[in-house]
Amino acid sequence: MREPIHKIFFSFRIDPKIKEAAKRAAIAAKLTISRYVEELIRLDLWRKRLLGPKVQSPSNASKIL
Repeated sequence: MREPIHKIFFSFRIDPKIKEAAKRAAIAAKLTISRYVEELIRLDLWRKRLLGPKVQSPSNASKIL
């Protein structure tokens, strides 16, 4: 049996127009808005090589671009 992953939740203000566009993009990618934002951040960090040398390209990169 898998152990649950503990997540830390935080909030931040985002422009309503950007939020609405992100919601539409998340729906198109078949992701939740939080997962969509997480994947965008992961992709950005991966491109900047801040996740470490052995981390592969994010799996959903083609979905969110």
